[in-house]
Amino acid sequence: MHYGLRDWKNLSSLLSSHEKVPDHLDNVGKWKELEQRLKKHKTIDDETWCARERVENYWQQILERLIALVRVLGVQNLSFRGTNEKLCSAGNGNFLKFVELMALFDPVMSEHLQKIRNEETHVHYLGKNFQNELIDILANAIKEKILRNARAAKYFSIILDSTPDVSHVEQMPVIIRFVQVDEDNAVIAVREHFLGYVPLQETTGAFMAETILEEFKKMDLFIDNLRGQGYDNGINMKGKHSGVQKKILQRNPRALFVPCSAHTLNLVVNDAASCCLEATIFFGLIQKLYVFFSASTHRWDVLKRRVQSLTVKPLSETRGESQIDALKPIRYQIGDIYDALTEMATNFTLLGSSGNSTRAEAKALANGIATFKFLVSLIVWKKKRQFDYEEDTPVQNAKVNFKVNFYLAVLDVAINSGLERFQQLQQMKSAFGFLYDVKPLNGITNTQLMEHCTKLETALRDGGNKDIDATDLCHELQSVARRLQPDTVTPLDVLKFICEQGLVQSVPNTFVALCILLNLPVTVASGERSFSELKLIRTYLVSTMTEERLAGLAMFSIENEITQKVDLKNLVADFAKKKARKAHF
Repeated sequence: MHYGLRDWKNLSSLLSSHEKVPDHLDNVGKWKELEQRLKKHKTIDDETWCARERVENYWQQILERLIALVRVLGVQNLSFRGTNEKLCSAGNGNFLKFVELMALFDPVMSEHLQKIRNEETHVHYLGKNFQNELIDILANAIKEKILRNARAAKYFSIILDSTPDVSHVEQMPVIIRFVQVDEDNAVIAVREHFLGYVPLQETTGAFMAETILEEFKKMDLFIDNLRGQGYDNGINMKGKHSGVQKKILQRNPRALFVPCSAHTLNLVVNDAASCCLEATIFFGLIQKLYVFFSASTHRWDVLKRRVQSLTVKPLSETRGESQIDALKPIRYQIGDIYDALTEMATNFTLLGSSGNSTRAEAKALANGIATFKFLVSLIVWKKKRQFDYEEDTPVQNAKVNFKVNFYLAVLDVAINSGLERFQQLQQMKSAFGFLYDVKPLNGITNTQLMEHCTKLETALRDGGNKDIDATDLCHELQSVARRLQPDTVTPLDVLKFICEQGLVQSVPNTFVALCILLNLPVTVASGERSFSELKLIRTYLVSTMTEERLAGLAMFSIENEITQKVDLKNLVADFAKKKARKAHF
């Protein structure tokens, strides 16, 4: 029968004789045996599969504990590694110490450590490379969840800043802002999320712009959907010709640049504080007061004994309002501070070169803050008044000279700097301002409202593409304004009203306009807050970690709410399957 059957007339007899040959009987026996083994799951494939499942289940339990531990350490900003990576040894770091702690009470982890000690397994998944792998898996899960929400929202804005870390690498945190609206309208909120740090080889506007555009491609975010840019007021960021905002505007004219309001106000104060020699001397003396009293515990005790409530504060180069904060304790307790300095200056128990230096410095400061110029300057920086400019002729009178060269100079710089630095914010107000209070729009004329809507349409137009239609928006706003309750005030309140009432399809232009308005960043505070996490994670003791590990740990800490909600079982199951397939059976 090796060649088949052709004698169809004698088929019956031929089959009967074939069934009695040893080869046929042997094959039938094997077939029946296989049939029974298949029913009882006793095949080699079944045994291999069961063995694989046992391995997967084992590693799933181990990995579930380890990835949970990685999450806790990351959220709490705790370091992972110590001076060595040996189990049950001093200085082996938080990760291994917590593994040892779990083994005391958990039989699964106890068995795993026992296998490692007995050298039954050389694959333990407790080393630094495995930690990096788990950090990367969890960080990617968090990042992908954020990006899914951002893609669903369509329109988004970015917030960028940069700072050097302790290893002298310029780090740029990438913050994304969007309006999250769930399908069932259960969540309607403005979100700002951290997407990681990007190391910069250059800090030019062109390089930073190309870098962020490359990041958009990696994250599958479309540059055409970018509607807002928020940066600090550095020239490489806000520059009109070669700054990041200009480079991105060339690619997408609807990516509106909004300068950080907090930075803008700080710079106005800084400009005023350094506008003339008298102002510089004044704030220099304020700084010297803080340096003097904070130089030793004895001096600080003298100040605390004299000044009961407030203490002197230092100035800050990056926070303009610190200039004003530093003046408050001096403005209202100048007499007590003078007494503290006088006490130090007349303390004859302070001997030697150090004591003499302290007394001399205290006497000089006491004389400095008791002058007419200092006292008047102190009042000028805490009270607003208006004076007419004097004639542009040489001033001989000392009082008038001080008024012209200090007081009026400060006012002039503050006013001009404010007008210049807030000009771009005024442009944003011109386009979007009418949407900040929708309810009163029902009371203005159709012509006035149409004028506002036309300005907004122009701002959100790129050639033949536009986000809204001015005529439709005008009619929609009139309809919405009539239905709003008195307590529905803010743009977010109006957006929630539209979603909760199921009006998104009825007023699409209003919905889009409000989403874009709420997308626009106000400050870069989110970016600056990430600098704090950067300092906690990459310290002088731990300065050589990889960029991926740094970004992952920062993600856990900054986005801790999302981190806590990530389903670890799904992550662990996929990871366990991948690792189990590498085992030999």
